[in-house]
Amino acid sequence: MVVAEKLPQSSLTTATFTNNEVRNHQQKPSGVGLRIGAVGLQGSNVISSTRVVARGNTFANNTFGVMVEAAFPVLGTALKGDVDLTLQGNTITGNCQNGLYVAFTRNSTGLGAISPAQFLTTAFLKNSTYSLTLGGDVQWKDAWFANPDGLGNTLKVDNIVIPSGTRVAYDSTRVCPP
Repeated sequence: MVVAEKLPQSSLTTATFTNNEVRNHQQKPSGVGLRIGAVGLQGSNVISSTRVVARGNTFANNTFGVMVEAAFPVLGTALKGDVDLTLQGNTITGNCQNGLYVAFTRNSTGLGAISPAQFLTTAFLKNSTYSLTLGGDVQWKDAWFANPDGLGNTLKVDNIVIPSGTRVAYDSTRVCPP
């Protein structure tokens, strides 16, 4: 008999990513230099907090330079995951789709890179907060994001609350340079 281990009600993950060069991750739809997920695989009922500092890295020639996403949300579960990301002294350049992408759902859902049938079974986080400190590494005006209204989520960028909405220009036919 297999006994399932009981997961904790909440979790905290902290990470520091320093002095790395990540380039040429161009898998579609979401090859990325640095990916931060709010909800862990098979942990969607765990209310999670993720704190990441990325300092002195180079994210170049990827599909996306930096991505903050829900990761593995599942309908009918807690759907709560907070992220606190600090960028500092990174070089984010030459990325095929965008330097920064932020989604309160799986990356492919926010990009519209799934079928309408898949969209109906995909979850968005609720009552979650993403706090991003960009440190001048990338400009918010150029970032893409998916934060639909009515879910109670809060997106803060450099201590400014960003209104709910979506800004994505994903092009699945775009070919990344080698």
